[in-house]
Amino acid sequence: MKQLRRAATPAVEEEEEDVVWNSRPFESFPPTPSSCGALIARVRNGGRLSAEFVSRILKSATREFRNAPRVDEVRAERAAVVGDLHGSFGDFCAALEACGHPTDRQVLVFNGDYVDRGASSVEVLTAVLCLKLAFPGRVFVNRGNHEDVELSRVYDFERELERKYGCDRARSLLARASACFAAMPLGLVLDAAARRFLVVHGLVPRTLPPLSALRDAPRAASVVGAAESDILAVQDVLWSDPDEHAAGAHFNARRGAGAAVGDLELGRWLQSQRLDAIVRSHEVIRDGAERVRLTDATERWTVFSCSKYPNGEGLNKAAVLLIDENAACEVRRWDSAPGNFAVRRDREIGRRVKALLLRHRHSLLGRLGAASEACAAVIGSDPESWDRLLLPAAFEDPPSSLDELEAHLAREPKLKVASAATTAARDASTISDRSSARAIFDALDADGDGRVSFHEFLQAANTLDDVAAADPKSAWLLLDADDSGFLDPQELDNAFSRQ
Repeated sequence: MKQLRRAATPAVEEEEEDVVWNSRPFESFPPTPSSCGALIARVRNGGRLSAEFVSRILKSATREFRNAPRVDEVRAERAAVVGDLHGSFGDFCAALEACGHPTDRQVLVFNGDYVDRGASSVEVLTAVLCLKLAFPGRVFVNRGNHEDVELSRVYDFERELERKYGCDRARSLLARASACFAAMPLGLVLDAAARRFLVVHGLVPRTLPPLSALRDAPRAASVVGAAESDILAVQDVLWSDPDEHAAGAHFNARRGAGAAVGDLELGRWLQSQRLDAIVRSHEVIRDGAERVRLTDATERWTVFSCSKYPNGEGLNKAAVLLIDENAACEVRRWDSAPGNFAVRRDREIGRRVKALLLRHRHSLLGRLGAASEACAAVIGSDPESWDRLLLPAAFEDPPSSLDELEAHLAREPKLKVASAATTAARDASTISDRSSARAIFDALDADGDGRVSFHEFLQAANTLDDVAAADPKSAWLLLDADDSGFLDPQELDNAFSRQ
């Protein structure tokens, strides 16, 4: 393992290309802004990339990364940060649309995890590297924890290479990818207006060393099972998570790698390094992005750019973070990227049931004696499982048995989502067209922030006597299709269209 981690340059990397290059417009080399556009359009329309082109891009990007600092610093008028993409080309395209393309005024930062747990890891990785080569001073690429040859073998990337290019070519491409992963920078310092942002995939090393120590970090092909202190520091940058309740930093038992770093210590460290904020990825965020204030002068952002992770089966939104010329931060979100695999309605309901059962597993396991029976019913093909099992149990005081659950539901009338939402939002002074989902949404959105919280929904429901019988909590679960804790206009409109 030590030799593997130290081997940043596999032997195949030094071999010369032994293929006859057949140039195509979307595979022109070196990549240009126009050829990047052609490549993205090609893949979006279902086209494949040749193994020769992928290999050449990996090799060229590796050279570029080896000449770059481990943690670079750039002054930018504007910046956009893209989080985990995990082989989702639809989310890659959605992120570019949300960010805008790199320009002389705006830099674009990709913050790791391009591969695994998605069907298009090869295409996402190649497209990101092409943009880096076409815009060398405006596009920056950080390494993620999945940019690791050992994880590529455990998860999906190696199998995807074999499926698309055959075993022999897959072996060569994985070696080139491993060299590229090892060479990727660990982070970037964005100097925007009067603020400085550190962008890394995971977090900072548990020893909280000076930022200069990261600039000297080694290039390791794999950090899995790292023991040496310098490699362990790299693992921490790629694998660590924040822990708002922790004091200091400790081993990250949840992931089995990296560290869990307390927010107070993280804020103090940022101040000591003259940094105002840290922007990280690595964690699925239900709403795509979140901001946490660390101290009066520092904050951390988490940005995740793969919707419905993993493999289009999850419930989360995706987002990118934009930093403008005044160093103000704006989040742009989307629910599901165009072109992603469309989940059948019955499977979608099953996934939502399972996800919510998981979210409430502690209270359910304490009171449901037949937890395995409940899970079996949810996983099965019963189309009524949502109504029978989840709605009364997802909130407080779940029944103590499945029989009690069924008896409870037998006493409750089934809900009509649209009518419940309309009743909850009914206000003659603000809604002239009660069939309009948008008008109802605007009435529910009390603070006008473009999304409806559960608190806002309950406030509207509690003002009307006849909503209590309609069970607004159950209506909320049906409306909040991605389980993000917020409603957006699309979710409300989708609920109406199903009636």
